[in-house]
Amino acid sequence: MSLRMKQFRRFFSGWRVRRMCAFFFLVIFFYCFIFQPFSYNQLTDTTFLGEDKCPACFGTDLCEEFENGKILFKYSSRLRILDIFNIKNVYFAMYEGMDVALKRLGHNSEFDQLDRWICETGKEGPQCHIPSVTYYSNFSRVIYEGLSPRSMVDMSDMVRCPSQRLIDRVLEKYAEHLGKEPEELSYQEKLHFLSTLKFNPEPLMLQTFPITEGWPFPFYFGACGRLTVVQKCEKTLGSYYSASWLKRVDLALQMMKIAEDLTNNEAEFALYLTDLTYDNFGVTSDGNLFIIDVENVIVVDKQKIKTDKPKHWDARYQSDFDDCLGMSSCLSFDVSALCRYLHTDHNYYAVCRNMLSDYASERGKPGGFLHSPPETVVREGRLQQLLEECARPETPFGRFDAAKELIELLGSYLKER
Repeated sequence: MSLRMKQFRRFFSGWRVRRMCAFFFLVIFFYCFIFQPFSYNQLTDTTFLGEDKCPACFGTDLCEEFENGKILFKYSSRLRILDIFNIKNVYFAMYEGMDVALKRLGHNSEFDQLDRWICETGKEGPQCHIPSVTYYSNFSRVIYEGLSPRSMVDMSDMVRCPSQRLIDRVLEKYAEHLGKEPEELSYQEKLHFLSTLKFNPEPLMLQTFPITEGWPFPFYFGACGRLTVVQKCEKTLGSYYSASWLKRVDLALQMMKIAEDLTNNEAEFALYLTDLTYDNFGVTSDGNLFIIDVENVIVVDKQKIKTDKPKHWDARYQSDFDDCLGMSSCLSFDVSALCRYLHTDHNYYAVCRNMLSDYASERGKPGGFLHSPPETVVREGRLQQLLEECARPETPFGRFDAAKELIELLGSYLKER
């Protein structure tokens, strides 16, 4: 046999081996990442849900619904290989015929950090058994002290300015969701409550200030383990950056009204927005604007301010403008001022500075949400003046009046169409 023939056979034999290896790799890949996710309901897996970490979790009120297959993934949310692109840990599913969002409310590294904190405060090693150690972690001290403002202060932005009335309302709404009175909550349910408050208070915010009472947040269905179920918004606000002028005016008007309603309302709780980005606003199919990420909302009890009467409590407080040069989506604020002043312009500042005006600095979206107005609006100049005064006022406390006039002006554009 010639040398060339031997070389050819060796090459051909090696090529067949490589081809077989590639074939088996594709079969395994297809089975693990394509076939299995669509043939197996991962939402019954306690490890995937994070139920195995309870009571250091958001709750168990929806676990039976998951176990019975009433909540099912939609489309690509079934594919775990895509999780590397799922930065926000949000999945989409169907629940009793409704589109819902499944949210972990944090990155895996943040859950690891919570687990380490539980182990440390429970006087155990870093790889401790979370379900058992949670019962004698620092959460137990808070429960022993009676879930008071003093014991819960600084656990999250929601209780950065705590009051007994706020804590009572949060506990009442939390218990109501479970079909109980606050005094009927079990020790385990209190651990769920504190774990949520410390890790990400969003579920408590959605229950305390529910959409059913007119608050601009999604509906909260419940949780199983470390996965929550909330109303799904059709699109984020960023999808409307290039929408028609009047559509953007409508959404901008809703934003300003939300800023007003969260500042002044019958409940006498001011909810201050501290993280405003296009991704944190959602728009429903009927065009209603919601805030879909409420982890960093600071809640202030206005009745407490009236009772305590700190120095200058009833004077108006003006938020200082910050250029935030070289930074994207920057918003500075003074927490202590928000806690002690009855009248602040923070929410108007946040919306105008970070979303509507030319100062809005989110990457890829120059000029703010109200960019490129019609020539008639540009010639009139009133919109630009009000946006400037709302974001960076020249007149002392001018932001208060500018915000009201801006709401009226945006409304007038919609009436003229």
